[in-house]
Amino acid sequence: MNFSQQLSWVCDSLSSKSLAESLFFMGSVVGGPFFGCLADQKGRKMALYASNILAAISGTVIVFFSNFYFFCLCSFFLGSTIISQINIIYILSEYGCEH
Repeated sequence: MNFSQQLSWVCDSLSSKSLAESLFFMGSVVGGPFFGCLADQKGRKMALYASNILAAISGTVIVFFSNFYFFCLCSFFLGSTIISQINIIYILSEYGCEH
């Protein structure tokens, strides 16, 4: 038995896998506009910092719990940060920053 099986990380349920993946992408749908508005109001760097902090926290916490619903919640938060990190970094590299 390997480490993943000991912590019950192996999921044989296809519907559970689909739910977790769907929540990750739903996080992208919610996080894009959220961090976009944050970037408009507080600046791109602040939005990027907030997105990175949320990704670091949820990405670290997700490995310590074996509860599926908590995994889905952290997956949602991770998904919300991914698209905003890509977009903000692209905008900063393309147009630079004034500061």
